[in-house]
Amino acid sequence: MRNMPSLASVRRVLCAVALLWLSPAVFSPDAHARSGSGLYLSGAAGMALSSTSDFNSAVTKGQTDFDSGLGYSVALGFGWSALRMEAEASWRRTDLDSIQYDQLTVDGHKLPANVIQAINNNVDVNGTRTTLGLMANAWYDVDIGMPFTPYFGGGLGVTRVVYDVGLPVELPGSVTLPSGTVATVLGGLGGDDADWVLAYQVGAGVGYRLLESLVVHAGYRYVGTGDPKADWIHGSTVKSEVGNHVFRVGVRIGF
Repeated sequence: MRNMPSLASVRRVLCAVALLWLSPAVFSPDAHARSGSGLYLSGAAGMALSSTSDFNSAVTKGQTDFDSGLGYSVALGFGWSALRMEAEASWRRTDLDSIQYDQLTVDGHKLPANVIQAINNNVDVNGTRTTLGLMANAWYDVDIGMPFTPYFGGGLGVTRVVYDVGLPVELPGSVTLPSGTVATVLGGLGGDDADWVLAYQVGAGVGYRLLESLVVHAGYRYVGTGDPKADWIHGSTVKSEVGNHVFRVGVRIGF
């Protein structure tokens, strides 16, 4: 009497047969194109690096630098094979790192270069820039016949830019300011305000399909906006630039 195969051997054979049967569907380009279709929900988190921002107003001109910050986003989209369209909401915040004034006019007095340099050396920078974005995006998935899928694309929308900045200055006694300007200078270099502006983003990355309906992804985006205007203390309106380099990871779940 021949030995009967063990239950473990039968399971291994069945698994091998199932894998061979499923492999054309799993690894064929058509399968991956089909798996990108339909409704999906996406979420991501990452690091936002702000580029140096030029600012100017009727009384001042200079540059600001920001520390890296955190950013989050959520999107609802629909895929047609390789093309995905989505509506995205995002939130990012970066801390103010430094500020340099090139020009400063206070109470009608254009401050001399040595005074501006003293202000730059003694300003105690603190504050944040927060952005809340709403965008319509289009992404194209490049089918390479593997679970790894590169993508690229971009979007357009609007962003609310919120500034909360305090720049107290303690000038050394050796610095002489024009008469009547001390209080204005010491109290008027900061403020808090917000503005809605047009925004855009471009980016690229790669997704990896863990399951038919689950993709993990990583990528880079550059997010830029129009120049928001902020009303500073003492009635000065400051116009600045906003740009963020965003490195992010996330998941996409299909329905």
